[in-house]
Amino acid sequence: MKPSLPFSLLTALALSAALAAQAPPPADQAKAVADQAKVVTDEAKAIADQGKAIADQKYQMGLNFINDAQWNKALDAMKVAQERMGAQSDAAMYWQAYAESKLGRANEALQALDQMKRAYPDSGWQEDAEALAMQLRQAAGQQVSPASQPNDDLKLLAINGLMQSDPAQALPLLEKVVQGTASPAVKKRALFVLAQNHSPGAINALVQVAQSHADPALGEDAVRYLGMMGGDNGRAALAKIYAASSSLPTKEDILRSYMIGGDRARLLVAAKSETNPQLQQEAIRNLALSGGKAELWQLYQTHPPKPAKREIIRSLGLAGDLDHLIPLAQSEKDPELRADAIRGLGLNGSPKAQDALVGMYTGASDRSGSEAIIQALFLHNSAAALVGLARKETDPQLKRSLVSRLSMMHSKAATQYLMEILNQ
Repeated sequence: MKPSLPFSLLTALALSAALAAQAPPPADQAKAVADQAKVVTDEAKAIADQGKAIADQKYQMGLNFINDAQWNKALDAMKVAQERMGAQSDAAMYWQAYAESKLGRANEALQALDQMKRAYPDSGWQEDAEALAMQLRQAAGQQVSPASQPNDDLKLLAINGLMQSDPAQALPLLEKVVQGTASPAVKKRALFVLAQNHSPGAINALVQVAQSHADPALGEDAVRYLGMMGGDNGRAALAKIYAASSSLPTKEDILRSYMIGGDRARLLVAAKSETNPQLQQEAIRNLALSGGKAELWQLYQTHPPKPAKREIIRSLGLAGDLDHLIPLAQSEKDPELRADAIRGLGLNGSPKAQDALVGMYTGASDRSGSEAIIQALFLHNSAAALVGLARKETDPQLKRSLVSRLSMMHSKAATQYLMEILNQ
């Protein structure tokens, strides 16, 4: 209810009307009328300011009650604010509906939102109101089609609610969104919801997207989801796509998906059978990232091409697999591969790796291997070990290599040994 005007104000208004109906007053009478009119205006402004102040106060109180989850108090405060805020009562109307929804009164909330939509069609709160109305309808069991929503945010909200009802009915709607003209963000979200379903229908939908070339980014997402969430059926589907595809990026995506899903068996199959060197090395890298040390060693024993062997050695080194790396460094016949294994031990940094390197050093009888060990111990920052080898080394070239590395190391053991050489 609007506040009533005070008696003095009514009297002043009546007096102004009566004077206005008379003939033009003398100057002094005109001034009196003007003064009285100013009083009327000032009082009206004061009343309006007072009403706005009360509305603002109630609105802020209502927000505080909402933050404290005191829904009844919030509803009462927002009703008062809405009555007094005039043209800006749309926000208060939205919060009334919000409080009604929290009190479990969905019908009342929807009625308030409908009233707000009709009263303020251009309100900045309309999108929030649409979202709240959608959530209320979904909670009541009504199906809301994502495609019918006016913007992406509302489409995403609709998708989130689809799987809460009947998944069998939701799946065709989700597939329609993915295959339709929705924005990339909405399609990506719909695909994610599909991936969480795990049903044969959802797996088939993901496979179709993975095989389609219409949207490469969405296809990449589908491959990843099949590996992460598709279970055995999803990864079996990926294996069929891999075998049938001639696309290098698609196959690389599938190998990474195997790694994310921890499917070391299929990675090993790909690493053994792949004839493309790039894909074979990609399979080896992903096998290492998935923790497949035993599988890498098994693959090495099958005598793959040299580039694959080098990738296996690098992967074993990165994985810190000394149990397999040390035997390779000790017994590999190929000088380049043995040097790779020795380098991997140098990057390991453990005492076990250092002891293995020192034990393999044979001096000039295996000059290339000895040079690789010196470099590995330098990378290991093992100054004491290098000093020990330098004291025993009689080959001038190898001794020069040892002293050269020691001269670049900031170590007490290295400095003392260099001083011994200078004082000889």
